[in-house]
Amino acid sequence: APVTPWCFSGLDDLELAIDHVANLYPGLPICGMGLSTGAGQIRNYVNVRGGCSKLSAAVLADAAPSWGPAMESLDKRCPLMSTALASVVRASYEKCHRDCSESVSAQKEAAIVPPGLRGCMRGGMVEFVKDHMAPTHGFENSLEGARAYMVSCQPPLASNCAVPVLELLTYNDFLMTADHVQVVERFWEVSPHVVTAVTRQGTHVIRWEGLYPRCWMGKVGREFLQAALNVAAQPPSEVVDSLEERALPASVGVLRQKFRG
Repeated sequence: APVTPWCFSGLDDLELAIDHVANLYPGLPICGMGLSTGAGQIRNYVNVRGGCSKLSAAVLADAAPSWGPAMESLDKRCPLMSTALASVVRASYEKCHRDCSESVSAQKEAAIVPPGLRGCMRGGMVEFVKDHMAPTHGFENSLEGARAYMVSCQPPLASNCAVPVLELLTYNDFLMTADHVQVVERFWEVSPHVVTAVTRQGTHVIRWEGLYPRCWMGKVGREFLQAALNVAAQPPSEVVDSLEERALPASVGVLRQKFRG
């Protein structure tokens, strides 16, 4: 059977990896941390699987709320960055999925579209999705096909999430707009399992601290995941005592108190 090309949703690949770890270490909790695209894919996993998630908790850094608007915005705002990213992912895609790439090349030769009618920036991320990802996943090689493919990869609402999740964001992220950050920032409103932390300093998947700057994302992520595991290990009666005024799940109520400062 042909190998399925990698996909923005990442669901099949993540489930394969997580199930493998779960089989190797039965009974042990598994946590996840995702950066950028990886964060969007883990978000998709925990929201799709809900209460059946094999991840006990997750930390997600700098993932836009949706693929399509983020890609099209990047093409317009940062064309050089978009071109650089597209060249890297295109090389990876073609190397890993040579058969699919040859099929896509044949389609492109059969239907050459003049640059003025492409509807997207030449050499950018949207064009990469249009020419490579969309066709190999059953969508037409067109701007509308690319948009339809990216919509199909959209994670379900955060209200489906059933495990503690920390979303880290910054308004200084050159790959995401402030509007995108504000959308993700409000995920906690639809899921009591989600905690969002937004800063104005740092940049994409980097947060600095100290006189000699060091990134604090790993440290904060580790503290959150450890707190989530600690809460999960508490007797239910102790957790209920800590929730007092707020009707929150045990997994997050204590975490919000811990991270309130």
